[in-house]
Amino acid sequence: MSTVLDNIKPDLMLGGSRGKEALLSIAERKSRFPCLRKVKDKKSSSIMEALRAIQEEFGGSFEELFETITTDHGTEFSRLPELEEGCNLRIYYAHPYCPSDKGMIENMNRIIRRFIPKGKRLEDCTENEIIAIQQWLRDLPRKKLGYHTAQECFLNECRKASIC
Repeated sequence: MSTVLDNIKPDLMLGGSRGKEALLSIAERKSRFPCLRKVKDKKSSSIMEALRAIQEEFGGSFEELFETITTDHGTEFSRLPELEEGCNLRIYYAHPYCPSDKGMIENMNRIIRRFIPKGKRLEDCTENEIIAIQQWLRDLPRKKLGYHTAQECFLNECRKASIC
């Protein structure tokens, strides 16, 4: 089955030094379409719970939309191969200590830091604030996308494949 969009890049942003919560940021490589989820801690079980919620959000079209996930070697992503079971999704790992392998998601995290500066506890951010940041990122025109938004590009790719 051919896919529309090929690669998801997840990363985890930690909050203040005393906070446990973290922010899972995911972006689809081709359209730069972001999904943000607050997780209660950086354990792999919490990350999997958030990823499964994102997977359910896309419904049955998740497997049709995405072919691969590329992530770093953090222990929080150690259970990602479970997502491969029963579908065509493949997991790849970036080279250790090489953030340039995930430049796109690192740049997106830098933009998120405008709203959630380092040291700010994620416990102090509401779900509505996270949703607002996510929507702002989706509506941000980008030079890389020909000054279109991630939302526009994502929907165009879905329409091409008659998925959305």
